[in-house]
Amino acid sequence: SYQDWAICQLEDNLGDIFGWFGMSGEPSANMNLTLAGYPGTGNGYQFSSPGKVTEVVNNMYFTASNYSIQGYSGGPMYDSNGTAFGIYTTVYSDGSGNNSSGATRFVDWLFDMIVDACDESASRW
Repeated sequence: SYQDWAICQLEDNLGDIFGWFGMSGEPSANMNLTLAGYPGTGNGYQFSSPGKVTEVVNNMYFTASNYSIQGYSGGPMYDSNGTAFGIYTTVYSDGSGNNSSGATRFVDWLFDMIVDACDESASRW
C-alpha cells in the first residue's frame, strides 16, 4: 500500500543534531536513491540500501530497485545530496529472493501536511 506512513513530532529537534533532509516530489527513472530504515532482522540497527528508480508509476507512487524487507517502512528514499524523494511503503518480491521497493512521492498535499505538522523549524525545508 502506498499509504503506509505516519507523521509524528518528536520532543527534541533532532534535525539540529543529525542534519535535515530536503524534500522533492519529482523522482525520475534511473535516478540513484538510497533507502534507509530499521529492518526487522537488523537487531535495532539502521541499514541502507542503494538502488535506482525503476518506474514513476503515477503522481503518488514510484518503484525502485533497492533491496528491502519488512521494517524499512516509513524510511526515506533519498539522493546523495540528502534530498528525500519518497517514503518507503512496499516490498516487492519476485519469489527468488530478489526484492525491490515502492515509495509514496512527496506530492503537494503530503509536502504541505508534513510542513504544517512541524513547528517554526519547517522553514528550513
